[in-house]
Amino acid sequence: ALLPHSAKLFRKLQAGGMEFSKIYRILGTKRGHKLPVISQKEIYTMWLEQYLEKESISAQRYLALKNEAK
Repeated sequence: ALLPHSAKLFRKLQAGGMEFSKIYRILGTKRGHKLPVISQKEIYTMWLEQYLEKESISAQRYLALKNEAK
């Protein structure tokens, strides 16, 4: 599970329109910033959840994309 501060940072980056791959590079590599090493799947899932919350994608599409990310 993500630590609260890294989840908050993720949402801040995503809200700014940053692409998933850039967010992954930032959160997945900055160990010196006391961020846990986050798996690509965890970040991708959170990224998809943002779109689901905004109703930009349907629940079925969300589940299909989430299941593809293994």
